Amino acid sequence: MRRELREELGAEPDGIAQVGVLESIVTCTGRPGHEIVFVFVAVLRDRSFYECDGVGVVQDEGSPVSWRPRAAFRDGSARLCPEGLLDLLVRHENGRSPLRGA
Repeated sequence: MRRELREELGAEPDGIAQVGVLESIVTCTGRPGHEIVFVFVAVLRDRSFYECDGVGVVQDEGSPVSWRPRAAFRDGSARLCPEGLLDLLVRHENGRSPLRGA
């Protein structure tokens, strides 16, 4: 995760911790697929990243990287993938992460 954040955004993370693992069945370009997503949390050393609307783009394919308010995912105005990610992050924040104490 540290290497990816450095390469993709030029950001230096601290406090990296695994929160959980999600399994997802997806359809991409009309074909079914399967993915396993390892979810981590971290704090960025340069706090100015949190104040930017646009943080950068994903190097390999050019998708924009930006911050979104959590409320946008709750009310459905934005989509967070994979399914279950928002619930996993909320459980982690509330001290109920499946990996806490593991």
